Formats: sequence, C-alpha cells, structure tokens
Amino acid sequence: MDDENIWQIVAEICRDEELSKNKLDSLRDRLSPWEPSVIQKRLESAGVIPEMYDHDSAEEKLYAKYCELLVSESFKKMGFRSDVIETTIDRADIWLEITGEGARSKAVGDVKAFRLSRTALNPKDYKIEALHKWREPEKADYAFIVAPHTQFPGDKSRLYQEAITYNVTLISFAHIELMLKTALERGISLDMYPLWNIGKTIPSGSSGNSYWSMIDTTVTEICNSTPDSIILYKDKYLKKIRHLANDQIKFGEERIADIRSMDREKLIDKVIAAEGINGKIQILRKYLA
Repeated sequence: MDDENIWQIVAEICRDEELSKNKLDSLRDRLSPWEPSVIQKRLESAGVIPEMYDHDSAEEKLYAKYCELLVSESFKKMGFRSDVIETTIDRADIWLEITGEGARSKAVGDVKAFRLSRTALNPKDYKIEALHKWREPEKADYAFIVAPHTQFPGDKSRLYQEAITYNVTLISFAHIELMLKTALERGISLDMYPLWNIGKTIPSGSSGNSYWSMIDTTVTEICNSTPDSIILYKDKYLKKIRHLANDQIKFGEERIADIRSMDREKLIDKVIAAEGINGKIQILRKYLA
C-alpha cells in the first residue's frame, strides 16, 4: 500500500459518517493486517502530512493518529507490548513496555507528523518538558519522541539540551525501521535501555550533531550493525521524502490553476470562507443582543 492510498483512506474515513464515529478503530481495521513488511514500507515515508488536508482538520488529526499506530505496531513486531493512548489531552501518544537485562519497565512516546512546507523548527513544537511530566499518568520510567529526521531542528537548537536535561530520547522513523528489521531477522527483543537512558550519557551542552551522532551509534550497537546501516536507512527515507515533496508541489500548482480558473463570485466566496469572516461576525453580534 503506497502513501497516497493511506492519505486517501484517512480522508475516506473522515468523510464516512459511520466510520468516523470511531476513527481510530476504523483506521486500524482498514490498514490491517499489520504485516512486518508492510510496516517497514510505511516507515519509509511516515510523518508527512499532505497539503491536501486543511490545517487542523479531521484528516490532519487522523493522519497523526496513523503515525502513532505505525510506531506502536512497529514496537509490537519487535516483541514489546505497546498501544496508542486514545485520550491525548495532556497525555503522551503511545506507551511501550520494555524489557532488558532481566528488568521490565515502561516508556511513553510522542509521535510527530509535519507538513513538508513547514518552515519553523521550534523546540516548543516537541513539548519535551511536557512529555517528561506525562510519564507520571502512565507510571512510565522513560520517554521518547519519534519524528522524521529531516524535521528535527538544526545543530544549535536548545531542543537537544532539553532532551538531555529531561532524558527524553529523540529518534526518527528511520531508526525504528532499522531496529524493526534487526529484531525480525534475529528473532529477539532488542535491549532498548541504552537508548532510553541516552540523556544520562550525553554531556550537558552537547550540540545537535553530537546528540544525533550518539543516537546513531547507540542504535547501531543495539542492532549489532555497522555505522553505515543507519545512514542507508536515513538516505532511503530522504529519497522518498523528495518524491513526496515533488507530488506536493504538483498539488500546489494544480490548486493555483484551479483558483485562477474560478469566476469572480466563487473566488469571493472562497476568500470570505478562508478568512472566517461570517463566523466572526456572528460572534460579534452576540454583544449587540
């Protein structure tokens, strides 16, 4: 199943009155069975919100839930217990029960999806301190954030200091794909503790480049693979993202052409709707009642 089909399925569920009553279950069912090979394919381009979705729309929110499901199902296939946390107001997105060295503990994670047209790479978008606090409701020992490696802030961002301070592990979909492939090939659950404790091993004040170097090294050591392996997975992800970016450019160009072809009245109505002017007027009229 390719990315455009997933985007369409998300849109179809949101349009269908019956399916939209429980969007998450509908999405989980439509994308089942979650076979390992299918999950790996989906990880190659996860975390990209299509421009065809309106901002803050039901489609955008459901696509974000799809990314959470994908990460949770990935960890399940690695041999861990995991699921999506459905009520995510002041809560994490997913939980994960982890094992290693005879111990058992729990981690919570946030899964991020962004538009490729997004320009601001602001640390506040990642809610590091909030996620640190969200361990408590789930009685979790560890916390992590998953996002496209292309969408994390640059080398000098304070995001990395926050991640180190609160021991919140930052990883990408490419890292998860490599770990999933390794776990499947070796038929064992990976020892994730070095990854979840990464904030305790990286010196305070480290740059973003240093942080990612340590993450890459830790993941490859967990997978007992060569340093080049994660580079290959990141490059594969980037190649797919470039393909998606080209598709999104075509969509934008088609929308421009559609708008240019509209007659004057349709264009006026569209601008009024986009500005939300009528809704604002209705609210203001309440003060005159």
